[in-house]
Amino acid sequence: MSLYLSPLAGSDLGDTLDDLAEVDDRDIARITAAIARIATRARNGHLSRQHTQLLLASIGGSPDGLDLVGALGLLIADLTTNNPALDELTDDARKDAERHGQEAALILQHDDLRRAASDACESLDHTN
Repeated sequence: MSLYLSPLAGSDLGDTLDDLAEVDDRDIARITAAIARIATRARNGHLSRQHTQLLLASIGGSPDGLDLVGALGLLIADLTTNNPALDELTDDARKDAERHGQEAALILQHDDLRRAASDACESLDHTN
């Protein structure tokens, strides 16, 4: 049964959030709940155009990477470089983890990734 009942039930977003709800981490649960609340507010008509623009820019449309997508990339890098839980890894495995974490951060901060969200945000300036 979907944890995210209508209007998200059966959507790609609802299904993804349902899958993430199985992760046993309270902070992931908070993030997925916040995503569900934002999507539900939007689908129920509870967001203004200006607030929608703010959300688009804050989530992944900031041209300088100062948004949630960029923050998640930096978190991935941080989890693979500043995490004592990884001290038990071999040196090679630790270096691989760090390299992949840094690569993920670079990819998630790349301009091409956020261009579409930025363009969507900009298009909301054009009203009838």
